[in-house]
Amino acid sequence: MSLSLQLSIVAKDIQLRPDQPMDSFIDNRRYPENQSLTLQVSLAMPEMNLFKPDKADGEKENLETLLSRKNVTIERILSPPNSVTEILQQPHDEWISILQGSAKLEMNDTQYYLHRGDCVLIPANTPHRVLTTSHQPHCIWLTVHIR
Repeated sequence: MSLSLQLSIVAKDIQLRPDQPMDSFIDNRRYPENQSLTLQVSLAMPEMNLFKPDKADGEKENLETLLSRKNVTIERILSPPNSVTEILQQPHDEWISILQGSAKLEMNDTQYYLHRGDCVLIPANTPHRVLTTSHQPHCIWLTVHIR
């Protein structure tokens, strides 16, 4: 996966030197004032697969942050069979989805049985916990924390 960025700048009597790395993109000549230059930059992003690995190592959940920004964090959680968590109560909303397997979630004293493709929004400050997760296949969650 790659992200392309295109920048347009207006030259203000720019002289590029031959020892600059930019010389492979722009020829070495003097550009007249107010001439538009375009530079393309590609930023390589690591490739990922939401379904690999698909089995938990050990007895603890494996949490992987996929993206973190000012107001949002996206995580992938891989749960071993029969995972149980403490009661959590977060100061922000959390949207969860089951990508693989199944889980039983308790929220506000109500139990929810979640299967592949099911989604739930856990509002901020709502007590919740995982009561159990599937054996085969292991449970993979996608969570979005919204601040």
